[in-house]
Amino acid sequence: MKTAFLALAALLASTAASADTLISNVNGIQVGADGKLQHFRALTVTDDGKVRQVIEHPELVRLANITSQVDGGGKTLLPGLIDAHGHFMGLGFAALQLDLTGTASLADLQQRLRAYAAANPNTRWIVGRGWNQELWPVKSFPTATDLDAVVSDRPVVLSRVDGHALVANSAAMRAAGVTSATPAPSGGRIENGLFVDNAMNLIEPKVPAATPAESDAALAKAQEIMLGYGLTAVAGMGLRQTAGRQ
Repeated sequence: MKTAFLALAALLASTAASADTLISNVNGIQVGADGKLQHFRALTVTDDGKVRQVIEHPELVRLANITSQVDGGGKTLLPGLIDAHGHFMGLGFAALQLDLTGTASLADLQQRLRAYAAANPNTRWIVGRGWNQELWPVKSFPTATDLDAVVSDRPVVLSRVDGHALVANSAAMRAAGVTSATPAPSGGRIENGLFVDNAMNLIEPKVPAATPAESDAALAKAQEIMLGYGLTAVAGMGLRQTAGRQ
């Protein structure tokens, strides 16, 4: 470990007035300035959240200016990870939308939709993704009628797991100006509220752009998720987009 981290003189000379917290009993790993892995057993953190020092030899911690302690329980401790390419806002919007991954049947999809609608009464359009009718006992595609039976007072748009199809309820089709007389575009298909491939372009652009409040909620949710995995920074792709379709 480099002397910059462990120098006994630095520990003894510390006169900082701020309180330090000792996090001990960890399997600490970091990359040093020389590009090599370094291991440490403890570290001290100032009251403003900055790491003051990492400590390789636990017997040195008694020399630190410690006012509180945290037992790391022997867990591995790493510096904050950085994602070099992430769809940050897309992650947040997806987490706040209806998750239909792994639905076991049409009834399961309807129940999740019912629960989401009840929990989010102010959501203008209910948007979800993840259904796969091939996993259902009856492998028929869902229809607008299936969605209308659950939610009819506001638009619902639910994308298939592969992103090549979506099903919309009657309210969504009315909002998009789609009727029974609307022809399917080249490379697409429309059937009972199911829009396949290029036909999805009749519906998806009509989903309203996120409001500032919705964007703030998505940002906060994405931050919560990433911090939960130890990601403390991300190079966000498509952040100029505001509609959550990244």
